[in-house]
Amino acid sequence: MINATWGRLPKVRTATLSLVCAWVAVATSACGRQPQTSTMTPTVAPTVTPTPAATTAEAKPAIVITARAEPGGVVARIELPTPLSELNFTLRSARIRAESWTMQSQGLQLVDDRISATDGSVFSVVELRINPDQREHDRTYPCLVNAGTGSMIFNTGCLLVEDGTQPVQLEALTSGFVVSSWAGPSRLLAVPPNVDGKLGHYVLFTDSPAMSGGIWVGRSFPSWLAAELRHTSSDATAEWTQQFAVAPRRAPTVFAAHLDVDADGDMYRGETLSAGEVFLRFRGRAWSEDNRATAAQAVRFLVHELVHLWNAERFKHPPGEHLAWLHEGSAEYLAIEFLTRRGTLSVDQRRGLLEQAIND
Repeated sequence: MINATWGRLPKVRTATLSLVCAWVAVATSACGRQPQTSTMTPTVAPTVTPTPAATTAEAKPAIVITARAEPGGVVARIELPTPLSELNFTLRSARIRAESWTMQSQGLQLVDDRISATDGSVFSVVELRINPDQREHDRTYPCLVNAGTGSMIFNTGCLLVEDGTQPVQLEALTSGFVVSSWAGPSRLLAVPPNVDGKLGHYVLFTDSPAMSGGIWVGRSFPSWLAAELRHTSSDATAEWTQQFAVAPRRAPTVFAAHLDVDADGDMYRGETLSAGEVFLRFRGRAWSEDNRATAAQAVRFLVHELVHLWNAERFKHPPGEHLAWLHEGSAEYLAIEFLTRRGTLSVDQRRGLLEQAIND
């Protein structure tokens, strides 16, 4: 998993912007460069998959993880090929699990990010009830989010466990549709490759599977904002593919939801996963109004997140070190430059944003 953004877009700390620009100049030759017309045909299109009855058995023992959508939540089942006395989740989300997850297997307990038997015995099957996250947690990826009427977005990374010796089989079950860029011809889901120790992807359970331009939006999502995001995503994907001289590992898939539609405010949060997926959440009634300032904020947010699909591939950090200033700084700088060349931001607005990023 690469990046999470909350509230206002991340700021670049003092003395880092010049370093970011120098890196951008080497990586993309983009500093001061005018955009060129470019198109991109996605190498992998998102798949909308009804859930038939057939499954494919693994040739060798696997950890079988099933996520079944039910009214108001997801019921998860983990089947282990070898009994264990303790099971640890890869993704650390103890606060979300404590607030929203319920153990349904008798004799087992979920404490923080670990499952164990209350009497210390071994076990091979775990069943959990997962309710939607009660709230957003800073610097924590969501596990399950209501994305509008008839739709939920689930992060499969929340169910993956620490056991590098066994293959993993993921199944998504629902009476409606499964939308995922990692969906196969059946209800089986591919497990993305391990990127910097992170696994998982987003799965959309929905009764409204329509996608356009690689973007899914919920029923309550403002049509004007959906059009802005689709147009921007297409342009940005084409430009970054040209500027970085490489396509992303997978064609981007963007999920966008408008939440708390009757509440005051214009908050937003989102993240980009290594699996090639971006999940954007816009909260508050301000997003319902077709406003140019609001639109500029939304598309800058989207472009910032999309950059992470490229800059995460262009540089790596040593184990135990995190170059957040470079990931975030380059994403913010490139987003501002892209929107300036596109005409969304004026030259004065560009200067103001860059000065703010340096001084904050």
